[in-house]
Amino acid sequence: MIAALVKDLERSGLAAQQLANTAGRRWLNRRSRELGLSLSPLLQDFIESLIRGANVLLNSLKADRFCGISVMDRHIYCQLVLRQLRGQFSGFILPWLARRSTKNALIVVLDVPPELAHYRVHTREDDFETLDYLRASRGEYLNLAKANGWPVIDSSRPIAQVVAQLRALLAQSVVEVDSCP
Repeated sequence: MIAALVKDLERSGLAAQQLANTAGRRWLNRRSRELGLSLSPLLQDFIESLIRGANVLLNSLKADRFCGISVMDRHIYCQLVLRQLRGQFSGFILPWLARRSTKNALIVVLDVPPELAHYRVHTREDDFETLDYLRASRGEYLNLAKANGWPVIDSSRPIAQVVAQLRALLAQSVVEVDSCP
C-alpha cells in the first residue's frame, strides 16, 4: 500500500519517498533459530527497540531533509503495541520518541481483518504470526487510533481504492509539506 501510494504521488508530479522503520524482528528470529538461541522476551524487545528507534531517528532526519512527502511504514508505535501484547512496560523513552517524531505527521492505521493478515503473512513464507497475535495486535492498533483520533482505512480492499482514500486524507490534512527552494 505504501509503495503504491508513493508511486501514485510521484506520477502526479509530487516528490515522495517511502521510509521503512523495521525492528529487525524477522531477522532476529531467523538468526536465533539458526544459532539455536532462545532470547528472553526482554532481551528481544531491547534489541528490537534499539533497531526500530535507530531506524525512526534516521528516517526522521531523511524526512526533514527531503523536499516532498515522506511516507513511513511502521513506527515506534509498532514497538509499543508489541510491548503491550507481551505484557511489558512501555517505558518513557519510546512513548516520548513516538509522540515527538510524529508531532506534525498524518498517522493512518491500515486495518486488515486478522484472517486476511494471517493469510498474507503465511503466503510470504518469511515470517510467522499466530491468528491470536494478529487479533490482539489489531485491537491495540484500533485502540491507538481511537485514542489519538487517527483515521483507519480498510486495507482489505483493492490497492487503488486504498491509495485513493489515502490521497483524500492527505489532501485534507493539515500536515505541512515542505516546499522546495
